[in-house]
Amino acid sequence: MVFPLCLCIVDMKGARQLCGMYDTSANVQRPCVSCYCSYEDLGNSSKKCMPVLDTRMKEAIHSGDRTLLQSLSQHFNPKNAFFDLNMGGWKYGIWGLCPSEVLHQFFEGVLLYALEEFILNVLTPTYRENLTTIMQKVINACKNLPNRDAYPSGTFTMGITKLKTMKGVEKFGTIFYLALFLNMKISRTEFFLGVKEMKTEMKKQMKDWKKLFELSCYYHDWSMQKTYSRKELLGKRIRIVEYYQLFKKLVTRKGKGIQTIPKFHEFFHVINNIVRHGPPSGYSTLPTESNHRPIKIAAQHTQRQAESFSFQSGERVFEMNVISSTYDFVKGFASSNLYLKNENKKSTTTPLYQRRQGVFYAKYQIDTKKVVFLYDNTKADRIKNKVFSDKLSDFFVKNLFSLMDETKSRNGNFFLPCFTTMIRKGISFRGLSRDQFNFPGWASFQWSLNNSNNSTILCPGKIMTFVDFTGIDFQEKFAHLYPKNEWHVIIHSLQSTPSNSFNGHAPICTQTTLENVVHQYHCVSTNTIYDSAFVIPDFGSNNERKYLYVYPRGYNNAADQNHDDNEPKQYWSDKF
Repeated sequence: MVFPLCLCIVDMKGARQLCGMYDTSANVQRPCVSCYCSYEDLGNSSKKCMPVLDTRMKEAIHSGDRTLLQSLSQHFNPKNAFFDLNMGGWKYGIWGLCPSEVLHQFFEGVLLYALEEFILNVLTPTYRENLTTIMQKVINACKNLPNRDAYPSGTFTMGITKLKTMKGVEKFGTIFYLALFLNMKISRTEFFLGVKEMKTEMKKQMKDWKKLFELSCYYHDWSMQKTYSRKELLGKRIRIVEYYQLFKKLVTRKGKGIQTIPKFHEFFHVINNIVRHGPPSGYSTLPTESNHRPIKIAAQHTQRQAESFSFQSGERVFEMNVISSTYDFVKGFASSNLYLKNENKKSTTTPLYQRRQGVFYAKYQIDTKKVVFLYDNTKADRIKNKVFSDKLSDFFVKNLFSLMDETKSRNGNFFLPCFTTMIRKGISFRGLSRDQFNFPGWASFQWSLNNSNNSTILCPGKIMTFVDFTGIDFQEKFAHLYPKNEWHVIIHSLQSTPSNSFNGHAPICTQTTLENVVHQYHCVSTNTIYDSAFVIPDFGSNNERKYLYVYPRGYNNAADQNHDDNEPKQYWSDKF
C-alpha cells in the first residue's frame, strides 16, 4: 500500500523545521517557506512570489555551498526524511506542502497584532477603562440571545482588553464584539462616555478600525467555507490585498509596521493554498486544539509522576466524561417538565417537541383589575424583578385577561401560567428572567401581510415572556384569537424588517428601531417563530428604542450548498 502525502498541518516554526530551514529570526534571509521572497519583499503586496521548486532547492542543498544555503535560509541537511519520498510528481516538494494555518496565522497571528495595536496603542488608559465597562454591557446583552454559538464569542472573565489570558477563538470573539461596539453611537463620543462628540481625527481612526474588524469577520467566514468557485478566486486575491493594505495602514507598531512579519505575507499565499490543498478548514488546527483541551485539564489534576502520568490522566478524562454526561442527562430530565407536540409536523415517526423552563404565574384580580407576577400559584411570593413593569402588566390586563370568561375564574382570580424559556428545534429562546435583570433574547417571526397572496415577511421581535392558555377559557367572541393547543409569546417587535441585501462592503449590523405602538407588545403563537435573531441595544443612543440588528452569519451553513446561484447571497462570507 502507498499512502499519499497531501499536506502537513503545522505552524510556521514547524514548517521551517520540516523543510530544514532556519527557524529563528537571526540570520534568516528567506522568511517564507513556500516562496523565495526576502525580508525586504514582505511588505510589497504587488510583488509576484516565485514558488520554491523541489529540484532547485535539493540541488542547492546537495551542492554544499554554504553561502548559497545561507541566502536561502536552508541548513545543509541532504538526509531530510521528506527528500526521498515519492510525491507523485508534486514539483514543489515539502516546501509546497505546508500551507498557512488559520489558528496560528489568523487567530494567534494577525488578529493579535491588530488587537494589541488598537487596545494598547490607539486607546488611552481612559478609553480602555470605559471600553471595558461598556463592552461588559454588550456581552451581557448577547448572553440570552438564542443560537449565540453561531456567532463568534468568548467568556472574557478578565475583561475584553486582557489579551494574554485569551484563547485564539476568544480573540476572534473580541474582534466581533469590537465591530458591534464601533457601530454604536457611544463609540463616536469622547472617551466612550456618551456625552461629548469625539474629535474628528479620532473619529476617522475609529471608522477605519471598524472596517478592519468587520472585514476580519467576513474574511474568516470566507476562508473557512467548505467549497469555492475557482472563477471567483482572482477577485478574492484583489480583496485580500485590500485587506492587507488596511492592516498596513492601521497596525503601525510604533513605527515598526507589519512589513517584517511573515504572518501578514502569508495572506498573499492563501489563494494558492486553496488551489493546491483545498479549503483551509481542512487543515485548521482549531479542532485539534479543542480536542487536546480536556486532556490538558485532566493532566493538571494528576500527581505528575512520570511512571503513572499517562494512566492518571486517562483516569481523570474518564471521570470527567462520566460526570459531565450524567449531569447533562439529569439536568435535561429535570427541566423537561412539560412537552407540547407541534401539530404542524407532518411526520408521525419523528414528532417535534417544544420544552419549557422557568415557570411562573401572572395573577389577575378581577375586582381590582391588577396583575401581579408570582413564583407559584399556591403562594403569594411575588417576583421581585422590576423588569416586569407596569407596561407589561397593563398589556396582560387589556389584551389577555379582559378577554377571558370571568365566570370561569377561581375565587375572582385568574392564574395564567407563564415561562421564561422555550426550547424549540434544539434552540433555546429566552425571555425576561424572574430573578435578575437581563436582556431578553430575540427571534425572527413570520408576519402575515394580509394581502391577496397570503404572503409573509420576517420581523425580529424581543421576547418578553411565554404564556400557556391551555387551562384558560376566553369569552366566546375572543376564543379564536389564542388557540389553546399552542403556546404563545409576548414580544416587542422592530418597526421594520432589516434588509439583508448587501452592496459591496456593508457594516456587520444595521441600526433599527422598536415599534412605537399603543400597546407596545404583541401576543403571537410560538409556531410563528421562524429562526433566531441577533439584536442588541444601541448603547449611547438617546432613543431607547434604537437597536442594532446583526446580519445572519451562515457560517458553514447547509444553505450555502443548496443556494441558487441566481439569488443574492446574504451571509458574512459573501461580503468579503
